[in-house]
Amino acid sequence: ADSARQDILQHVDLSGKSEVTEDDLLLGNQLAGAAGFNCVACHQAGAFEPRNVALGTQGSDIMSMGERLRPRFFQRWMKNPIRVVTGIEMPAIKKAIPGLADESLPAQIGALWKALSDKRFTPPTVTSRFEQVVNVPSGASPRIVRDVFTIGTDKNRQAVARAMAIGFGNGHNILIDPDVMQVRQWTLGEFARQRTEGKSWYWDMGGTTVLTASPVPNMLSVEYGRSAPGQSVKTTAPVEDEGRLFELQSYSTLPDGVELVCQSYFNPAGQPGSAAESPEPHFTQPIWRNADHPLDVVRVRHQFRSAENAAGKGWQHTIEVLDCPPDATVRVLPDCLTDTAGAGLKFTSSHGNEAGTAPRLHRGDAVTFSLRTEATVPAVPPVPAKPVLTATPETITSTPGFIGTRLPLDTSVMPTAITWLPDGRMAFTSLKGHVWIADDSENSETPRELTLFEEGLAAPFGILADGDGSVIVAHKPEVLRLRDTDGDGQADQREVIASGWGYNDNYHDWTSGLVRDNNGNMYVGLGSDYSQKDRPRNQDRWRGGVIQIDPSGVITPLAMSMRYPMGLAIDRHGNLFATDNQGVQNTFNEINHILPGRHYGVPSAHQPTDNLQQESPALAVPHPWTRSVNSILFLPENYPVASLRGHGIGCEYDSRFLIRFTIQNVNGTLQGAAYRFSRPEQEAGGSNFIGPICSAVAPDGSLVIGSIWDSGWQGGLNTGGIEQLRPAAGGLPNGIRELTATPTGFEVEFFAPVDANAAGRPAHWSVQGYTRIWGGSYATPDSGRYTLPVQSAEVVDDGRRIRLNVTGLKAGYVYDISAGGPLAAADLWPNEAHYSMKVVPTAQ
Repeated sequence: ADSARQDILQHVDLSGKSEVTEDDLLLGNQLAGAAGFNCVACHQAGAFEPRNVALGTQGSDIMSMGERLRPRFFQRWMKNPIRVVTGIEMPAIKKAIPGLADESLPAQIGALWKALSDKRFTPPTVTSRFEQVVNVPSGASPRIVRDVFTIGTDKNRQAVARAMAIGFGNGHNILIDPDVMQVRQWTLGEFARQRTEGKSWYWDMGGTTVLTASPVPNMLSVEYGRSAPGQSVKTTAPVEDEGRLFELQSYSTLPDGVELVCQSYFNPAGQPGSAAESPEPHFTQPIWRNADHPLDVVRVRHQFRSAENAAGKGWQHTIEVLDCPPDATVRVLPDCLTDTAGAGLKFTSSHGNEAGTAPRLHRGDAVTFSLRTEATVPAVPPVPAKPVLTATPETITSTPGFIGTRLPLDTSVMPTAITWLPDGRMAFTSLKGHVWIADDSENSETPRELTLFEEGLAAPFGILADGDGSVIVAHKPEVLRLRDTDGDGQADQREVIASGWGYNDNYHDWTSGLVRDNNGNMYVGLGSDYSQKDRPRNQDRWRGGVIQIDPSGVITPLAMSMRYPMGLAIDRHGNLFATDNQGVQNTFNEINHILPGRHYGVPSAHQPTDNLQQESPALAVPHPWTRSVNSILFLPENYPVASLRGHGIGCEYDSRFLIRFTIQNVNGTLQGAAYRFSRPEQEAGGSNFIGPICSAVAPDGSLVIGSIWDSGWQGGLNTGGIEQLRPAAGGLPNGIRELTATPTGFEVEFFAPVDANAAGRPAHWSVQGYTRIWGGSYATPDSGRYTLPVQSAEVVDDGRRIRLNVTGLKAGYVYDISAGGPLAAADLWPNEAHYSMKVVPTAQ
């Protein structure tokens, strides 16, 4: 009997007569909720419905699971659902929840089944969980959080996507919306909490609310003509671009506050600006950047500081005009908030103490608004120190030819991008919003000390290090340059290098894959909004695209119509590639060669689809052989294993293994083949990867993999780790090094010579082709599968290369090539390859 059958017999009573206890029901409730496998991230549970779940990935009601699924399939279903139902998009649960049911995964799945099959089972009561609680000690420097915040509860919640929350050392906290440059919420006591809800991550202001406010569109306006006697005065509002009235340029931490510098753009004619003409709507530039219709610029410095005097404690907001047109007067509104707590409030202004007074400023002028309350700041008990669980430096044995080690790091980190500083220390981002710097200890058994360089970012998925000591990070709303100017080891200055893409609170709005070419241009991918049909048009720009950011910060949209281009990489020839995930029009996982002006198959929410020409991927990576290939890289020319130099490595997250791939230039078209690099069907953690999501090559040549175990996609507890692979002393096992296409078939190159007699027999080779044609659903089955008989197998280079001659190659097909007979018995790794035939080679 297989292991799944043994698990069924041990943990599920097939008679249906076992008594389900109250403890069983409670355990099942926990396992189905956010404290367990988090089934409610995608599944309805009675009256509870998950938020922000695409229709193609939304699960059925788990409350009726016992009526629809027999127990004998439940263990198999949970561990690998795609083997039960082809194309189903559901996590394969491979790791037990710590602390429950003896940490036995079969026992936990069995307990979940017992609860789901009982009519007394109630929907999970824990559908979200807190990941962080952030407070500011009395008298300490302020703390900043930049991720998505929500105001209010339940259906009345409002989201502030491009938020900036500031916690002061006097117990007061404010939530700013930088898009309209307005304070939206003022609280006392506890600062902020991060929570997960389904697949989404949010922050909330944690303290007692003093004031809240709805968005005010014209916190700042410009008056033209006031400086000329007798001339009529014309008041002009800022020109809006993608929902923004202000463009954040930088922000810095002060001893008692935070300083922001931002710009607004004005049309002296009083009319809205216009975007530059573009034949493709999704390739347009921001209205603010249209050289044919230049706008006036007003540059302003905002300082938010803690404040205290006899009137009470609170905060103050200083607005200083750094630059504006000579004939313009800048009119600013005070921070007008709605009193929701009835606290005794005191408002003062350096330009008159009436709250409704709107000061008029010229270049160099400033005004300070102060808001205080006599209300007592609630005592905030210290947040209990979270126990640091350091990963055991386990040996990773799932990658043949490599010795792997899990680094002894705090398991609460969730690495999403990795780089190295000029001094050799490793720096990495975390899904929880942190930028960490690890010491350069070479003792793999000693826990590495982590220094928090930055916190509170919005799901950062990219990091680069510069020679000047600064760190460049891509998080959802912006690409930032972080600097430590006072030498305390933490960032205190942040410069916005690039922004302007459509953005809202949807969790898919990732900015990921940050890479830089030899000319200093940077590239990032932007998650698509294709499934968000109600998304406003002014939050859509460049979504699902890859953009270029030149050294001066100018953005050029390169390619569009991708789902989630999470991984970007540049090969040794300067070609840019981006991954994309299977789903809807993407019938395979994809590695795309990014070509300017091209569309790649999945239009965003507001992208016109008439006459849209789709560019097919360079590699159509088989699915479900892989389910979610994210980060990719190309091994450098100095990589320790010479036979792998220039090859690509990809992180397969859902199935927890690595792939290798090679690129072939066929008459100017880039296409290629994919291979297994680490062994599939392994448990999560232990001797295998936890969940590969990011990758990098260290200065010493080791391959470093960042893994996460998240609650939304893997039913995990939002933990992670970093694994390091070094070439084994014995070298690589022999196997297929590269598969290339020829006008007459394929050429298979091995790492070392193989048995020429066995390899030269056509019957020892299998070549099959197939394609997938999208029919409108989320998943697409294989079609057109056929076998190509090998007419001859020519052995060359002393058995290192085999030329397979076949007929009937078709463009747009994927070909599976594997070695059989004695070659299969030789334990080759890998012994199969998957070639994407974008075009069929022709004789030159």
